[in-house]
Amino acid sequence: MKADIKMPHKRRAALLANLLIAGAAASVSDAAIISIAPGNVSSSSEIGAPFDRINDHLVDGSGLVGEGHDGTPDGTMWLSEGTCCGGSQDFDPWVQFDLGETYSITSIRVWN
Repeated sequence: MKADIKMPHKRRAALLANLLIAGAAASVSDAAIISIAPGNVSSSSEIGAPFDRINDHLVDGSGLVGEGHDGTPDGTMWLSEGTCCGGSQDFDPWVQFDLGETYSITSIRVWN
């Protein structure tokens, strides 16, 4: 099962660590947290060295700023407005997570 998340706002920089999955009849207290391993994330755009904005940083706990990638020249992981280095614009940014198995998903909570 893959969970796709569209980012409707072109400047949104959601950093995703976990998905909160609730079953159809389950309350939030019955929900399960599914950790997504690095390597199971893809997105419409990423940029590597020297800026280190790669898909795995959405789930590895490192976030957008910090030691590993503090050189974010345009303030967002998404390339919706191109990059300082001449990268192309990504007008429809998206993220896809491979959950590893099939789940019945009725809601998703995203946080950073």
